[in-house]
Amino acid sequence: MLMALSMVFGAGCVMVATWSCSATVDEASRSADLLLKALLAPIFGYSRANELRIQLQLFLQQVQHRRPRFTACGLFTIDLSILSTMVAAVISYLIIIVQFQISNTNESGEKCSYLVIILTIIMIVTIIKITKAMIIIHL
Repeated sequence: MLMALSMVFGAGCVMVATWSCSATVDEASRSADLLLKALLAPIFGYSRANELRIQLQLFLQQVQHRRPRFTACGLFTIDLSILSTMVAAVISYLIIIVQFQISNTNESGEKCSYLVIILTIIMIVTIIKITKAMIIIHL
C-alpha cells in the first residue's frame, strides 16, 4: 500500500513539474506574440513613444532569441511528451512481467514466485524517483 502511494505521489510530482515547464514555454511564446502586437499598434498620446518602441523591440529580441527550454540535467527536454514516454515505458515493463509469468510455470502448473513483479515495480518506482529528482535539481 505504501509503495503504491509512493508511486502515485512520484508520478504526480513528475506530472506537475512537466506541466509547469510546458506552460512556461507556452507563455514565453505567447509573450513574444503580444510584444509583436504591441509594436505594431500605434502609440498615441505618449511623449516618449520612440523610446518605448525601442525598449519593446529590445525586449522582443531577447524573448525571441532566448526561449526557455527545461531539461533534466541536459539529458532530455522536459515537456508533455515525456509523460507519454514514461507511460510507454511502464506499459512495456508490464508486458514483460506478463510474459515472464506465462513462461515461468513449474511442473504442477502453478505460477512461480512474484519476484519478477516485485523487481519490476521497484524498477518503475526508481525510474519515477530519478526523473523527479533530476527535474527538481535542475529547476
